[in-house]
Amino acid sequence: MSANKAIKLAVIGRGMIGSAAARHLSKMGHDVALIGPDEPADFSRHNGVFGSHYDEGRITRRFDPEPFWVQMNCAAISRYDEISAESGVQFYREVGVLHVGRSENQNVTSVGKITAEAGILCEVYNDTGLAERFPFLRSTAGMQGYFEPRNAGYISPRRLVRAQTIAAKRAGARIIDEPALGFRKAALV
Repeated sequence: MSANKAIKLAVIGRGMIGSAAARHLSKMGHDVALIGPDEPADFSRHNGVFGSHYDEGRITRRFDPEPFWVQMNCAAISRYDEISAESGVQFYREVGVLHVGRSENQNVTSVGKITAEAGILCEVYNDTGLAERFPFLRSTAGMQGYFEPRNAGYISPRRLVRAQTIAAKRAGARIIDEPALGFRKAALV
């Protein structure tokens, strides 16, 4: 394929992955149709496709025990402002993320090592420090905490899908507000 030859593509599914794929493909200059219904207006009467993104909050942070996911998390978070600017939809709140657990738990103690190696700013708190910094926690005795204050918080998956869909449409994608019921191979003319 030459650098300026567009491909006709259909992206099936208007959820978090499909809407993002349509946005990226459209920005690359491809002829994209994004197929999938809007979120149901009345969940109690809905009997069709039901997306996994119909919730209002998911934690987003750079830290992860797996280096691959640290890289992917950092890449995703770095694009939030771009997606918001392209769509006019705010979906991310940077409020930080607290990783907390028993001070002797290896999963908790590894947070400090992993974040240091990845260059992720984390505030470290012992049980007393946790109680002072986060007074709403009920019990901090014997606990250790790592707080990621930057590039961490939560997203609204619903608003993210809306943002990606709007940005894809603005980049030239056609939005087909219907469920995909099947597909068939057709000869190209």
